[in-house]
Amino acid sequence: MKTNKAFCVILFSILSILLIFSALVGLLPSINAALLTIEDDYGLTGTNPSVIAISSITHSQNNNNPFLSSDRDNGLNQLNPYPRSNLSIHIDSLSPIAANTPTSLPSNTSSQIYTPKPGGAVFTVMNTTGRNCKSAGIRFNIANEHTLVDRESTWIFTLDNDPASCTNKPWWSPKIGSHGSTDEPSGLYEASVPYSGGFHLTRTEGPHPQYYLCSGYQHGNVPPMPKGKPIGIKTASWKIPNGVHAEWWYDFTGGGKGPWIKYASLDDILPGHCNGGSITGPIGVNGTLTGPAPAQDTMRMNGANATYISGSIVELAPGQTPKGNVSNSTSTQLSSTLSASAITKIDDR
Repeated sequence: MKTNKAFCVILFSILSILLIFSALVGLLPSINAALLTIEDDYGLTGTNPSVIAISSITHSQNNNNPFLSSDRDNGLNQLNPYPRSNLSIHIDSLSPIAANTPTSLPSNTSSQIYTPKPGGAVFTVMNTTGRNCKSAGIRFNIANEHTLVDRESTWIFTLDNDPASCTNKPWWSPKIGSHGSTDEPSGLYEASVPYSGGFHLTRTEGPHPQYYLCSGYQHGNVPPMPKGKPIGIKTASWKIPNGVHAEWWYDFTGGGKGPWIKYASLDDILPGHCNGGSITGPIGVNGTLTGPAPAQDTMRMNGANATYISGSIVELAPGQTPKGNVSNSTSTQLSSTLSASAITKIDDR
């Protein structure tokens, strides 16, 4: 009898401990939400506790997880432009976690020319390609999405040499769109300028290395690019009725904070003013940049030694209206006698 009573006491104690333990386990999601910050391998963070509590599984662990299988985002942040990235978990203190998402404008966009889309995407991941003092140049590439057509792109950097000593193509060119390997379908706009000042040309490229001169654009003369001081280059583009508007700006005096001066502008209207190759109309007129080549906006500097400081791609609110005028503008029309074969043979990459 005493043995049975002792057994019941022990069993009751074990059950009580299990119940207490189960209650504590039930609280773990909320505890985890306070303790965890989840960061993807592009440095973007998700800090919403309700999201973190349900999404601490990597895409490689569960391809069918509804929060991680989207081609648009990885579930941690709906504006994360890098789909299906790997996730890592960091232990933090119990103090409140400050939000740090791609929707916060980086400091260099304090002089945005156009209005950002509320809650829109902001991309700042930059990849440098090419090399300093090489004829083909150094390139500062900011990753974009194929679906982000309405955007303002910024590069802030210093030019540290005389590029003419390193190249027989002494000009710089912001290139916006998509760019891939040889013959891979792509499409970008560019407006290039000699380092010594003036203006070079506006054209498209796609696929690499096929180039097509644009017609119907405006351009002005740009002063020589200064050396040894922070300077800024911007582009902006957005969809317009039956086409795409694109423009290019520089700031050689304010370190990338302005004043900004517009040096080229293009309204590419259907059927298109820059067609050829994989470019069959205004680039992005259907809401998607040309693929499958990677979408990126690039500052290319032939022959340059250059030091990158900062940059971004900021999604713009719909319905933008062009600001400012092209300084000392000249309208350019492509001669109707220039054949398509002639305009694809420009060897000045």
